[in-house]
Amino acid sequence: MIRYPILVFYSGNKLAVFDQVGQFQSEMCCMDCISKVLDVAFDSNGRLLTEIDGDDSNDSAAERDPDRLRQMLLHVLQLRGQAWASDAPLESLVAAAQRAYGFRAWTLDAVIRKAVTDLLHFLHLKSPAS
Repeated sequence: MIRYPILVFYSGNKLAVFDQVGQFQSEMCCMDCISKVLDVAFDSNGRLLTEIDGDDSNDSAAERDPDRLRQMLLHVLQLRGQAWASDAPLESLVAAAQRAYGFRAWTLDAVIRKAVTDLLHFLHLKSPAS
């Protein structure tokens, strides 16, 4: 079973935190076709997420990598000026990330807009209006 929040790392070292599957689905539906933006997504137990289908199904085959999630959270929290011990409990890091990077649609909108603009540039088409 997916344990919320969902933590999505994108564009290298950026993070978005989603408390509900609906938030995640509405923002990420376009990112499936812009895969270079989305790096990795985890649930708060460190389970790697590859599909979120909205029914909260139990994905027992999903790989767990809590140490990777811990390291990625330590990095993004450090970028926000927060110093944490490398052995900090994962639950504490998730809560801190949720406070610092909670759902903000405008952040992902900017990423999507840039990705679409880059794609249009690659295709030699005009960029969309801002």
